Amino acid sequence: MNRTLGFWILVLIAPVMWFINLEANFAVGAWVCQWRSRLVPALIAVASLAVAGATGWFAWWRAYSSNPPARTGLVLLTGGAVLSSLFFIVILAQTVPILFLDGCQ
Repeated sequence: MNRTLGFWILVLIAPVMWFINLEANFAVGAWVCQWRSRLVPALIAVASLAVAGATGWFAWWRAYSSNPPARTGLVLLTGGAVLSSLFFIVILAQTVPILFLDGCQ
């Protein structure tokens, strides 16, 4: 696999996880309202946060390791780390209402 393609995948994983988190929570909305359980949305959020956080950490670690990539790879990896951090915050902000509001609100 081309190294640049792998770097692009690291850039795009966090936004894709945000989208999956958003759609999965929307899909289980009726179930959450019916059963009054916050467990499934909380598990979806934890999984999304874990993937976004791990992606950002790995991109940052790879960019600034003892064997850094070429300039293009360094820019992609740094951008991927920053983008992952921002989407981590977005996913976290979307998780707060899940934890404090009833499923039907």
